[in-house]
Amino acid sequence: MTTVYPSSDGYFQQDNAPCHKARIISDWFLEHDNEFTVLKWPPQSPDLNPIEHLWDVVEREIRIMDVQPTNLQQLRDAIMSIWTKLSEECFQYLVESVPRRIKAVLKAKGGPTRVKQKALGFGCQTCDLRTLVCCCGDGRMKAGGLVVLLGLCHGVSSVIHSLKYFHTASSGVSNFPEFVVVGMVDELQFIHYDSNSQKAELKQSWMDQATRDDPQYLERNTGYYLGSQQVYKVNIETAKRRFNQTGGVHMYQKMSGCEWDDEDDTTDGYHQFGYDGEDFLVLDLKNLRWIAPTPQAFITKLRLDQERAQLEYYKNYFNKECVDWLKKYLDYGKSTLQRTERPEVSLLQRRPSSPVVCHATGFYPDRVVVFWRRDGDELYEHVDHGEVLPNPDGTFQVSVDLDLTSVPQEDWRRYECVVQLKGIEDISTRLDPALVRTNWGKTGPGRDGGVKNDITTPIIIAVLVLAAVAAVGVAGVFVYKKRSVPRSMSVSILKVEDDDVDLTRATKTKVLDYLNEQ
Repeated sequence: MTTVYPSSDGYFQQDNAPCHKARIISDWFLEHDNEFTVLKWPPQSPDLNPIEHLWDVVEREIRIMDVQPTNLQQLRDAIMSIWTKLSEECFQYLVESVPRRIKAVLKAKGGPTRVKQKALGFGCQTCDLRTLVCCCGDGRMKAGGLVVLLGLCHGVSSVIHSLKYFHTASSGVSNFPEFVVVGMVDELQFIHYDSNSQKAELKQSWMDQATRDDPQYLERNTGYYLGSQQVYKVNIETAKRRFNQTGGVHMYQKMSGCEWDDEDDTTDGYHQFGYDGEDFLVLDLKNLRWIAPTPQAFITKLRLDQERAQLEYYKNYFNKECVDWLKKYLDYGKSTLQRTERPEVSLLQRRPSSPVVCHATGFYPDRVVVFWRRDGDELYEHVDHGEVLPNPDGTFQVSVDLDLTSVPQEDWRRYECVVQLKGIEDISTRLDPALVRTNWGKTGPGRDGGVKNDITTPIIIAVLVLAAVAAVGVAGVFVYKKRSVPRSMSVSILKVEDDDVDLTRATKTKVLDYLNEQ
């Protein structure tokens, strides 16, 4: 720090993670107290630091090394070797993503945001920015260091509608189609194709309007997917050769789509590729260039950067045509997609020593904010925010844990769980021990003064959904689709050559329950 900021005007940012509170770290901060200023940071906060993505790239490269490090020195050497090979373009793109991240966090008023998926692609599709912030990298950021001011006050933001398409080709997965295409509006699947049925099928009754407006809608999409199926079959085999793979389970995916804010009318688009659960190629729509997060993608990136007409087409499609289709689908399904369903809120506790869980389920849309308060003040410590998960009926659920290990039960009533969803009043549930459903006791009136409680029900539902996801998606990777082809759009499928593959090492995508849709 003194080398970078000799005038002691630098700022040190860290996320209060437990490892950063160890005695040796605390002693180090005290020893260097006069050399820099440590930013105050809440225990849980929006993750705006692009260094997280770089560590992810480094970790991926280490995992695919032919000879894995076996000691600390070998690991250090491997990290340094990989770091020096990272392209300047990769660094630049991540830095340029920071304003977009800040904007998204402010728009969500400190709540969850999906902005990370644009930074390096699939790997962060389901990320919630309430994760922790790491310290700011190698210290080369100048201008007084990194200062981010964020209002963490709550309130439900405007709804950001999305249209997403996913193509997935798989190899070595038993009882699963080799090629699947899925289209989603606001996380709801509306069209599906797979190599077993070899035909596009509508998944929502309100999509019948699309075929009335355009009788060739399904036939045209079926033809496009049949062509894509052959290309992706070649792509995944070429990908395996590029990564020196023969057998095993492999997946090659493409995700593309757009988002529209119904309040300020802003839009955003994305088009990216993945292979075996990790990023490979990402289209930078702002600068009309491709980003290669891994060295293996650089050849493909150079070729695609030369296709200027195609890049201009993408710019127009993702910024305008895709949004027009999104608005059309929202109109078709407005009774479903633009509805609001009030959540049911329960307080759960597995064992006396377990955290108390505030579980909200049955709500729609998925843009919900759930948090704990004590005496009216929001809590940040001892709180663990879960991810919003889909229910089989198309609604959503989420849980937020509160660790009350050191709090006597007589003080529990000072706590309350608050659920905020656009279109309804805040739901506040006081932490009354008599209302907590457990696996080890009984709550509420019953024939013996209490009823056996069913805390396992919502947990079983969540487990079943995740189990279905795992069975279908293989290691958390699922199946989705590219765009439904607009009537006026001629789609060019990227040609695959043996040494120039449109592939990607990409995608821990948010999963839809494929089995439930069959």
